[in-house]
Amino acid sequence: MILFAFAFAFAFVPVLVAVPVPVPAPARKLVLVPVLVLVDFRCSPSAANRNPAGARPRLQPRSPIGIFARRRPGRPMAPLPIPRFRSSLSAADLLAGLLALRPSAAPERPVAEFEAAFAAATGRRHAVAAPSARAALAALLPALGLGEGDEVLFPAWGYFAMPAAARAAGLQVRFADVSPDGFLLDPDAVAAAITPRTRIVVPTHLYGQVCDLDGIEAAARAVGALVVEDGAQALGAAWRGRPVGASGVAGVFTLGVTKHVTALSGGVVVTDDEGIAARVRARLAGERTTPAAASLRQLATGAAFAAASAPPAFAAAVWPPLLAGDLAGRDLLERFFGEEPDPLAAASATLPGRAMPGAVQAAVGRSQLSRLAATAEARRRAGRALAARLRDVPGLTVPREVPGSDPIYSSFATRVRGQAPEVLGRRLRRRGIDCTRGFMQDCASLPWLGGDRPGGAPHAASAAAEVLHLPLHGGLGEGEIDRIARAVEEECRRLA
Repeated sequence: MILFAFAFAFAFVPVLVAVPVPVPAPARKLVLVPVLVLVDFRCSPSAANRNPAGARPRLQPRSPIGIFARRRPGRPMAPLPIPRFRSSLSAADLLAGLLALRPSAAPERPVAEFEAAFAAATGRRHAVAAPSARAALAALLPALGLGEGDEVLFPAWGYFAMPAAARAAGLQVRFADVSPDGFLLDPDAVAAAITPRTRIVVPTHLYGQVCDLDGIEAAARAVGALVVEDGAQALGAAWRGRPVGASGVAGVFTLGVTKHVTALSGGVVVTDDEGIAARVRARLAGERTTPAAASLRQLATGAAFAAASAPPAFAAAVWPPLLAGDLAGRDLLERFFGEEPDPLAAASATLPGRAMPGAVQAAVGRSQLSRLAATAEARRRAGRALAARLRDVPGLTVPREVPGSDPIYSSFATRVRGQAPEVLGRRLRRRGIDCTRGFMQDCASLPWLGGDRPGGAPHAASAAAEVLHLPLHGGLGEGEIDRIARAVEEECRRLA
């Protein structure tokens, strides 16, 4: 059945979505419901781990070949590969989006309600929806009074799109290095890199881990700079009991379909300052709202992504091409979802085809926010359990939580030392453990972003050579965590 849902979502739904209608008919909405129900059962953490004490153990899932072949009596079935991530979308989320396609006398109300819910989730008074996190930052920086010649300081290790947004706004970009054994902005490096011209410091809570905001804010105050949190990968995490996004003058977030909390697309600015919120909203006032046909396509994409990231469909339809790409030295998923660094990106703060979130995106986002606490706790539990198992593995550095932080583990990024992470990754994939090098990079090495200090961020450069992401999502059960840990331990010791 799950294969049927997978094929349906990929082959049939896009045909319906391609029909150019202003408002889809009810029949077009209802055609996704069987897929959504199956996706909800297969992708929800509760279904993935449902095996109460005393109950009969769940059947062992079959391998991709075993799905179509009869198992010989007495021979155990091969376990399914463990995907690197799982979609957080449920049937309830997608159904809420479908229902939001209905015509409304107040089309702006769902977005306002979503903004209010997002502001509450981040401990802020105001939230303003935007086409993307990049567009959100590009609108926020001028709203903070920054002008030509002012500097914005970013971590050297990260996603190029954020410093590109600052460049697009006509600002100067500086980089500070990350910690020696992790991927987060180092407060000491901030103090060394900051100048009297630095107006904004942007700590990025990468991979769901939380930066040392006390040290970063102290370094910023020394020169009168403000702090803007980049919480794109850390919604639901906290610093000293306060939600990520609640510190500094403002925060920016993204809600893309691959995020642990998604609205299918879009970004958000949060702040306590009513004037800043009004200026950001004014700068975004000319952006178009996502039309109904595009929203339906996003719903279809979300349903397909949820189905494809469920283990049975992943094993049958995604895993074989990934292994084929592995032979060619290419990560097909990163090529599909990632974005290649482009010097032209520094001249544009928007992405082609991106539009402001509308009623559909707002409905999906509110549905996701209603489960934020449960989502955060499930990911935190899985991340901490895996980190505890791997902490003493030689040649491997696992995520270390900054004291005072409560991370969400949106990804499980490790540093592999003494061996090539590509080699370890290939060996793990042969054992059914999906892993990836990711798409973050040493932005300080990109001259077109202002990275004019070769060798000035040695820890970011070493991160580029050592990073390897292991599977992590809230639906990981104890058996899957044990399987990942045993495979990593054994392969690291063999390569040592």
